[in-house]
Amino acid sequence: MIRTRDTKISQRVARTVRGMRKDRHWTVVDLSEKLHDHRCYLHPEGYDMSPAVIGVLENGVPSQHGYGPRKRSVTVDDLIALAHVFDIEPWELLP
Repeated sequence: MIRTRDTKISQRVARTVRGMRKDRHWTVVDLSEKLHDHRCYLHPEGYDMSPAVIGVLENGVPSQHGYGPRKRSVTVDDLIALAHVFDIEPWELLP
């Protein structure tokens, strides 16, 4: 398993994504489906991000050894796909 280091920028993007998703009354399943169904020149076949991955991105998973929760860092591809689904510019997801 590849572990990525969580960054403050990723944490802030994750909070923004969670807030925007909740403002729209979307579940993580809704967001996953919208990402998969969204087609653009960068992701002509949609963007696959499972509900479980979205949950880890937003909330992390508990550590098994007493450390804080592990989270998934936001990639550039994630940022672009999420911005397209929310119909905003990618920089609007950044802190």
